[in-house]
Amino acid sequence: MKSISNVTSGSSTTTTTGNKFAISKDLNSGSWNWGTLSVDELQIVLDLLDQTNNSKLISNPRITTLENHEAEIKILTIIPIPTINRFSEAATTTDILTFQDEEVGITLRVTPRLNSYGQITMEVHPSVQDIIGFSGPVENQKPITSERSIKTRVTVNDGETAVLGDC
Repeated sequence: MKSISNVTSGSSTTTTTGNKFAISKDLNSGSWNWGTLSVDELQIVLDLLDQTNNSKLISNPRITTLENHEAEIKILTIIPIPTINRFSEAATTTDILTFQDEEVGITLRVTPRLNSYGQITMEVHPSVQDIIGFSGPVENQKPITSERSIKTRVTVNDGETAVLGDC
């Protein structure tokens, strides 16, 4: 029989069930949940969320790296932003149109380390940027972007999958 225990401290709760755990932390700007699942358990959860139309998978990156070496994967859209440079010489004014590129999308940086118990501890830094609008005159608009990111450290057993998400 598996044991279940809850520990509440301030605004966070830790639940353990046998060798599984889940942590829920209520932050001022929202709440974050994390825990460990086996690959089979993760597939069941994802299938359930898909059936209830209660989720949106924004990316499923896979990356390989060596121990203690950072790996980075980017899934980006390049947005050209027009810039008008006006030059005046004598009585003549000339406009030169150039573009500056802005990258918007998903970035994931991971640094894995193996420990003596055969587990993998990863420093994980995902970042998701979205375009939420535009500002400026119609002929020279600049995108307004929002960014969500987290920097954390997770330990998983060999064969387990780490999943990060916001609520």
